[in-house]
Amino acid sequence: MSRWQQCSRMQNGIPSGLASGLTGIVVGLLAIALPSPAQLPTQVLGPQIKTPPKSQASPPKPQEDRFPPNPLEIQEPDPLLPQGKQPLSAAERDRLRTALDALSAQGSAKLQAGQTQEAFDLWNRELRLRRALGYREELIALGRVGEIAWQQGQTQEVRYITQRLQQIQAAIQKPPVPADQADLTELLGIAYQLVRSPNLALSVYEPKLAQARQRKNALEEFNTLNEIGLLQLNWFRYPSAAQTYRDLLTIARQNQDPTSEVLYLIQLTYVHEQAKQPEQAVPYLEDLLQIYQEQPEVLPALTLRLAENYDAARNFEKAEQNYQAAYTLSQAITQSSYGADALQKLGKLYRRNDRWDAAIQVYDFLVDYGQTINDLYISMNAADQLGQLRLLQKDTAGAIAAFQQGLQFAQVLQLRPEYFSKRIETAQKPADSSSSPADSPKVEPKASPTTPSTSPTSPTIEKQKKS
Repeated sequence: MSRWQQCSRMQNGIPSGLASGLTGIVVGLLAIALPSPAQLPTQVLGPQIKTPPKSQASPPKPQEDRFPPNPLEIQEPDPLLPQGKQPLSAAERDRLRTALDALSAQGSAKLQAGQTQEAFDLWNRELRLRRALGYREELIALGRVGEIAWQQGQTQEVRYITQRLQQIQAAIQKPPVPADQADLTELLGIAYQLVRSPNLALSVYEPKLAQARQRKNALEEFNTLNEIGLLQLNWFRYPSAAQTYRDLLTIARQNQDPTSEVLYLIQLTYVHEQAKQPEQAVPYLEDLLQIYQEQPEVLPALTLRLAENYDAARNFEKAEQNYQAAYTLSQAITQSSYGADALQKLGKLYRRNDRWDAAIQVYDFLVDYGQTINDLYISMNAADQLGQLRLLQKDTAGAIAAFQQGLQFAQVLQLRPEYFSKRIETAQKPADSSSSPADSPKVEPKASPTTPSTSPTSPTIEKQKKS
């Protein structure tokens, strides 16, 4: 669901409660974070020609405004707006709303036709007149047009809309506070996000969070934390997001809410991985493993993820144990893709640490394992790694035999057999060759769409073959 869709839904009421918070987090997992917009320059007109006064007694003429007028602040009568300062009747509001919706549609048609300036002229008129319908409808319209302006690179329009949002923010915080201040604050935060102003959005959410905590309003605190966490994730503010999700995890545990607890454990794992903090992701993965002990179908993936984080944190002993455990767990429930992935990463771990004999044992097993599960990618890649390791051990005959196996798999797959032919040819050269065959550049075979595989998630050669 896009941000604009969220705004549209809010026309019929602000969502609240636990479902709203969880929806925000799920959106956070799928959301594509967009880059922060650059500072918005103001367009300066050319120099003004000054005319000397006719006489010294005449006062000087005021200098003309050097900036283009803000189209949202133009004060002039409009035929769509009934004259007079009295509040609009219900019928007048309905007629005006219908006319403004038509203006909005006309603007969209102009934009589709490539008439960008004409589109924003119509939308600016719409935004000026939306004020007559109250802050709620104006905020929704400002967010909608502001997002289009940002997407179209209309930085001046974004600046105008942001300024108007700040004016509304100041107005609703002054006494007398509007009765629907909470709803308006929610819409204001979304609008700031639509114009890509995360700091201004936080200036809405952080006081809201403080007030919720002061009033001991647990539901409002929960929902606001979710909004802040999503915002922080979207703008890659991982340290701040980690603290937010730790707070949410604490609330979930206090409320004995296992569904939310799992969700925030996953979020915290993701946040620390993105922040290149694998050692801090480990405790949350271990907690998840404890929760899912009675669900064996989940354990191989979680154990493999834990092993990868131990590996990244250079805790090689724990990484080795968990790679082996991931393989064992996968065999119990025939999840061969996780088992193969765990063994390949274990082989790389051994090779990086110069444990060549252990690595050879793993790759030798993988050559047969790939054939057993009918995934010749695995066998071909393992044969290549096996040949390279045997060359490092000066076992030329063993290396050639491994490369010949790899060639057989490559011919079946119709996948770069010339690579293995070159490997064999290089390995057969005299020992006084100028360069070691093991040091020759590696060619990564690319996947063929016709290659058999036991699972759509089976790792490809490119994924397996990084060492």
